[in-house]
Amino acid sequence: MKFQARGQLEIAQKEIILLKNKLMMIQVDESIKLVKQQAIDAISNGKKAVILELNIGTDAKAIKRVLDEIKKVTDDKISFLCISKEENNGKITVFNYVTEEEQSKGTHSLTYLLTHLLTHSYLLTHSLLLTYLLTHSRTHLLTHSRRYKGK
Repeated sequence: MKFQARGQLEIAQKEIILLKNKLMMIQVDESIKLVKQQAIDAISNGKKAVILELNIGTDAKAIKRVLDEIKKVTDDKISFLCISKEENNGKITVFNYVTEEEQSKGTHSLTYLLTHLLTHSYLLTHSLLLTYLLTHSRTHLLTHSRRYKGK
């Protein structure tokens, strides 16, 4: 009886994990559609950088997928900074990509993006990013930036 209950519990736990993963992929797909359009709009408006807010949590596979999808549609014409907040624990993840042109100038990706976005007042409307910047040290930001710089 005890073994049967344990087996049923394990099956239920696996089903819950599968459902959570399915839900996350749906959220990732929806977020990708939105940010791809935002990036295309920013390019057509002549912007060189854009902040994109996502609802993908902090999953590394989802982040990689988002980076790849946005890079496909932007064709290396715009740098972007993506922000995602984990719903259940409030963690904020920031990742970015800087165009080859800017990288060839020797510009550090996070430095370039923050400088460009600050000078164009884009940061003032993004409270998630401001929260992240105020709560993380410069060293952490630089390390985090290198991890997801898009190469």
